[in-house]
Amino acid sequence: MPSTAFAYINHRVHPSQTLEDVINYDKELINDDRISVEIIGLRGESHPISPYDSTAFGYQAIKRSLQQVFPGTAVIPGIMIATTDTR
Repeated sequence: MPSTAFAYINHRVHPSQTLEDVINYDKELINDDRISVEIIGLRGESHPISPYDSTAFGYQAIKRSLQQVFPGTAVIPGIMIATTDTR
């Protein structure tokens, strides 16, 4: 059996969490002081969620445009936590 091992874990951090929250959760889940957890690569916090209330110009412009093309359509905001093109 090898004396050491390592694993890379690729997290998707929810905007309501911080990197510290995620690392603390990992450490709590692992529950073994012999195992170290460190961040490798990007170290940015999650991007904030764009506003989507009745005063948010960008969201309301998209909502009105969709409803003009597709009358009666319910427009509902959503988030994508995949870092595909958010950086």
